[in-house]
Amino acid sequence: MCSSDLPARLESLLELALRTSSANYDVNKDNLCVALLPYDLIFQMGKILSIYTSEEQEYQTCDTSLLSGLDAFAFGYQVDWPISLVLNHKALARYQMLFRHLFYCKHIERLMSAVWLTNKGTKFSPGSSFAVYHPSFGLRQKMLTLIQNLSYYMMVEVIEPAWDSLVASLSLCTTVDDVLIKHNDFLDNCLHDCLLSSPQLLTTVKKLLGICSEFSEYMQNLRFSSTDDFNQDIARFDLQFNSVLFSLLDKISQLPG
Repeated sequence: MCSSDLPARLESLLELALRTSSANYDVNKDNLCVALLPYDLIFQMGKILSIYTSEEQEYQTCDTSLLSGLDAFAFGYQVDWPISLVLNHKALARYQMLFRHLFYCKHIERLMSAVWLTNKGTKFSPGSSFAVYHPSFGLRQKMLTLIQNLSYYMMVEVIEPAWDSLVASLSLCTTVDDVLIKHNDFLDNCLHDCLLSSPQLLTTVKKLLGICSEFSEYMQNLRFSSTDDFNQDIARFDLQFNSVLFSLLDKISQLPG
C-alpha cells in the first residue's frame, strides 16, 4: 500500500471503530480524527514541559528518520469556539500523550497475548522438550502481568476516578477560569499518576515495554537450535527485564507525593 494512502485507511478504520462501539451515540464523534505526528511521545512530553522555558528552542525540530507508524500514531480533535477556550492546543496535546501511552501499552499486551497463544502449542511436545520452555513461560507471564496491571492502574485507579472528580467539581464552577483550573488540575494529576510528567520515568517505562516487545518477537520467530542457547537468551531477557523494572520502581519511590 502506498504511504500516501495510509492516513485515509486509518481514518476509515477509525470511523468503523467508532460506529461499532458505544461512541456511535456521541454527537461529537465526527470531531475525532487520526493524527500522524512527526515526533514520538517522549519528544512530545519534552515539548510540552519546555513551554515558556529556556529549553523551548530545543524542541522545535525532531529527527523522523527512525520514527515508526506506531510511534507517530495519535488522535486529533476538531474543537469549535467557545469550547476551544478549555480544550486548547496544550490540553489536547496532553490528552494525546495519555492516549499514545495507553495505546502503546495495549499494543504490547497484544504482543504478549500472542506469545501466550503460540506457547499453547508446546503442550503437545514430549515431557522433556516441554520442560525446556518453562523459564520462558514464567518470564512471559511476568511481563504480561506487569503490562495488564499497569494498564488497569492507569485506567481504573487513575483516569476514571479523576474524571468522576472533575465532573463533580464542574457543577460548582461559576466562571470559565474556574473550569480551566479544574480541567488543568485533572490533566496534571492524570499525567503525573500515569508516569507521564517525567522524561526519565517515561524513558524507563518505554525501555521496559521495549524489552517485552523484543522478547515477543524472539518467541514468535524462535528457531530452536540448542537448549543452552535458548536458556541463555531467556536468562538475558529476564535479567534485562528485572534490571529495568527495579530501576523504574526506584524512580517511582523517589517521586514527590
